[in-house]
Amino acid sequence: MINHDRHRRILMIAPTPFFADRGCHVRIMGEAKALIALGNKVILCTYGLGRNVDGIPTERALAIPWYKKLSAGPSIHKFYIDVLLLWKALRICRRFRPDIIHAHLHEGIVIGKIASKVFGIPLVADLQGSLTDELLDHKFIPNVRWLVKLTRWIEKKINQMPMHLIVSSTHTAKTCVEVYGISADRVSAVMDGVDIEIFSPREKDLVLQASLGILPTGN
Repeated sequence: MINHDRHRRILMIAPTPFFADRGCHVRIMGEAKALIALGNKVILCTYGLGRNVDGIPTERALAIPWYKKLSAGPSIHKFYIDVLLLWKALRICRRFRPDIIHAHLHEGIVIGKIASKVFGIPLVADLQGSLTDELLDHKFIPNVRWLVKLTRWIEKKINQMPMHLIVSSTHTAKTCVEVYGISADRVSAVMDGVDIEIFSPREKDLVLQASLGILPTGN
């Protein structure tokens, strides 16, 4: 049982090259900083590439010299990189003894579920969309009826693994309940936001506007 009257140790699993400049990582960073600000002790476990963020304790899986992909989307290399991340997460669990595992993305849920079973730690997870739709959008799998159906079945099983899901939209929350059969009390929609101390408006860069073909506008 989790003691809700004390601060907790949280292992956050991010199967991605954190930090790179894209939306998924901004959400992960924001959640990690918010949990730390509430007094929790957080360790972020991620891939071997990316850059560290001040204030977020980060441990990385073994870096693969030939894998340099920072952009979004699936990759065949992630199959073995995720095994390295699983190994790292298990080692951290043994040493850190977290109260909660907080997994990001579908690969993170699978890794987190294994660690949860091995160490008896509750698993919560953060989803930002559909695994099947992402694979189709990036043309990682062909749009073949039987394959899409199989992928959605796998996605459903993964989505049902955590004790609670945090999703980034009410649409995803509704899909989790109505399509994937997850109880509504196990799903919370937390909208995306940014730290305005970091992502603040700047003065217009007229040279950059011109290079992008953007016509100047009045103030």
